[in-house]
Amino acid sequence: MKKSFLMFSICLFIIFTTTKITFAERSLDMGLTLYSGFNGPVGEKKVFGTNPMFGLGFSTGILNKGTNDIMWELAFKIQINSNSEKFEYYAKGETHITSSDTKVYPGLYAHYHLLRKDLWSRKTFLMARVGLGFERVGTDIIKKSKKNNNEMNTDEYYITGSIHASIGLSYHIPLSFNNDYLGVALEYHYSPYHWDDDLKTEFNNSYYSFNLFYRI
Repeated sequence: MKKSFLMFSICLFIIFTTTKITFAERSLDMGLTLYSGFNGPVGEKKVFGTNPMFGLGFSTGILNKGTNDIMWELAFKIQINSNSEKFEYYAKGETHITSSDTKVYPGLYAHYHLLRKDLWSRKTFLMARVGLGFERVGTDIIKKSKKNNNEMNTDEYYITGSIHASIGLSYHIPLSFNNDYLGVALEYHYSPYHWDDDLKTEFNNSYYSFNLFYRI
């Protein structure tokens, strides 16, 4: 877990220190994107099957010139583990059989313009997208149990986590009003869960996702 967080921090530092972003050349139309879709394992199911996911993203404007521009996005996505199995996790000096209700993965994405076509006097966009983030999978193993001032339980649970890397394509279709877009995205994801020595059950390190999104 600590190793994954350290690697994620180093990668983000490299991105921000080696990339020059000239905001004066960009559209000032910042975007809010709502995601809905599903994630599924690549190959044999190991703990997590095909599960629904939802997300929220904040991005720089869709650019209006050239074909070699990059749009940046900071996104937070959550997977609801409705189709998952129990797994083993080592904590408190013993191995526990546990389960996870959710998987969350915040990350930074770069969208690269591949193709633009006119539709309804506006541009449609085909974009390549790469992302880097940190993935967290919760357990039901209580790490600390305490109550807040209202005497309500605020238990802290063990989690397992990893770097989250993704690559894929997205297609943005303009609506006939404002600056709104509908779109679809298909991505491949990789998360090296085997870095967590306390995780005793093998997870799928590779999975895919299909998303519908609405960009405001």
